[in-house]
Amino acid sequence: MVKSDQTTLAVVCLLLPGIPDPQEAHMYAQAIRTQRDDDASARQCIEAAIARRKDEFALSQVAWTADYGYILKFHLGAVEVVRTAVEMLVFEESWRMDIMLHGVRLTFNALAPSSEAFGRRVRAAHPSG
Repeated sequence: MVKSDQTTLAVVCLLLPGIPDPQEAHMYAQAIRTQRDDDASARQCIEAAIARRKDEFALSQVAWTADYGYILKFHLGAVEVVRTAVEMLVFEESWRMDIMLHGVRLTFNALAPSSEAFGRRVRAAHPSG
């Protein structure tokens, strides 16, 4: 933990005196923050996992909100997929990252013009007469 995080924990412990455990204070500190200072490292982590998995889509945006956690936007051509409420555990455990990225891949596959799901949607929207 860096010096600023220790200061944050100390402030949180003072503001919330019912929290004796520093780990619990750390969780509250994460919720209180409105801006992450490690968005660049989150982006690097995701891009490295995409490259490792040889996925075709790319990460286009990383944003942190105090209400929802990370909001991630991926793109493949003109199609964009957004994942909201991404927890920090996704960045700490590779199997969680793989599950999230697998879901993104499945979403892109379902939205791809060559997919059967896309064909069904087009046929349903434009029935031949």
